[in-house]
Amino acid sequence: MFKSSPDLRKGATGIGVYAVIMAGGSGERFWPLSRTDRPKQFLNFFGEATLLQEAVRRARLITPPGNVFIVTGRAHFALVRQQVPGVPQGNVICEPVGRDTAPCIAIAAARIRAVDPDGVMVVLPSDHFIRDDDGFTGTIRAAIQTAKDTGGLVTIGIRPTRPETGYGYIQLSEAAGEAAREPAAGAGGGASAAAHPIRVERFVEKPLLERAREYLASGRYLWNSGMFVWTVGAIRGAIEECIPEIAAGIRPVEEAIGGGDGDVEAAMASCFPSLRKVSIDYGVMERATNVWVVPASFEWDDVGSWTALERVLSLDDAGNQVTGNALPVSTTNSIIGSHATGRLVATFGLDGAVVVDTPDAVLVTTKDRAADLKELLAEMQARGLGRYQSSSPEGAGKVALSDVCDALSGCCRFVEKPWGREIWWSVTGQFAGKILQVKAGHSLSLQYHRKKHETMLFVEGEARMEIDGRQLDVKPPRIVDLPPGVVHRVTAVTNVTFLEVSTADLDDIVRLEDSYGRP
Repeated sequence: MFKSSPDLRKGATGIGVYAVIMAGGSGERFWPLSRTDRPKQFLNFFGEATLLQEAVRRARLITPPGNVFIVTGRAHFALVRQQVPGVPQGNVICEPVGRDTAPCIAIAAARIRAVDPDGVMVVLPSDHFIRDDDGFTGTIRAAIQTAKDTGGLVTIGIRPTRPETGYGYIQLSEAAGEAAREPAAGAGGGASAAAHPIRVERFVEKPLLERAREYLASGRYLWNSGMFVWTVGAIRGAIEECIPEIAAGIRPVEEAIGGGDGDVEAAMASCFPSLRKVSIDYGVMERATNVWVVPASFEWDDVGSWTALERVLSLDDAGNQVTGNALPVSTTNSIIGSHATGRLVATFGLDGAVVVDTPDAVLVTTKDRAADLKELLAEMQARGLGRYQSSSPEGAGKVALSDVCDALSGCCRFVEKPWGREIWWSVTGQFAGKILQVKAGHSLSLQYHRKKHETMLFVEGEARMEIDGRQLDVKPPRIVDLPPGVVHRVTAVTNVTFLEVSTADLDDIVRLEDSYGRP
């Protein structure tokens, strides 16, 4: 997963700009829609694209696809490849375990340094809402220039619009205070408003409400957006100075990357779990001295919890943000979401509520507690209900089909395939029955049959099917019927298991495309 891309060295501006998109995290505050195997950055909240897809699209405004890196968890590699296939596979960096943002950024810096020691890194979270492309690119270009001119660490600051207690703050010098008071040009900000870098006096942790009100009134504070710009050399030096144990801990990975032939994944697996969990804000930004901020000139939200939806999506006349098949009656200032196909969510007599319905779980809370869902999820784990934190929970006492498949090894024919395995449980003169297990990220060939008729029952995992040129997302329980002549392919997003019953024309297969070189 660390192969170099041919267009990696130069960015669109010819100055070696590299975007690093942080796509880790579990999105717990968006439960039950966000799950551990499909967290919020892979979900679609605001249009046709997911948050990750939007982050990559914005990154491509400042640098070509070959200069875009994505850091994610190993379990989400297949999802990243599915959602943003234009990013080279070698640019997807998989962490064996999450260790917060400082180790994530350190590894990305090592990866970029191996091909461009003078490169400029633009670090972007994958879960932000940004409405104005021009304002975004203008702000980032100003930050890139500041990083090159000062050799310092640059962060993007957001002008506060409310006394927010969920964000960290950036304190400016007294002389620069008015820059924080000035509103962004236009509704979403203009590029010109972002051109003035300001020296940072200090970073401030998330405040209590009264202190947040003081920050807003003073005009000397910006929200810390979590977006950063710096040269590779500057951030590497800052990590060595401020958190030397992280710099020392990743040295085997740096050596493996720099050696070209080194086993990078083995080095990651060996050293990463032992690294201290530390954020780049606490580990570096709060301790470094040469730190600058560029005020953003675009509308921004970090999409941190359910209440973010009402800030960026339209509301009805009663102040409700409504999604799906929902009917709020005598309900005001609430967030109501129906994500279970065909089921009505009706609310009556509520104010300030959050109600989210999914096929296997329903959340009911108040808006002022919506950001505290980690407490709820911890209680679920304590009560043995952790299965509801993944997309395909198994009911109590239910046996996974994968366990059944393993038990069949003594009585059925197992056929190993490059994409997984087949388990033949019955073949007669009229039909054939088998179980197919496809590994995440792998796919069967693009194929059709002249005579054979197939019916598939998907029972575990998530897949994407191509059927006569159409794309179909498949989750259990789903039956797909494939008459002769239908061109089709199954691609596993997660590990997938499905049962297939077909007519007995076992050799009737015409492959049109195949990832494994089969004819």
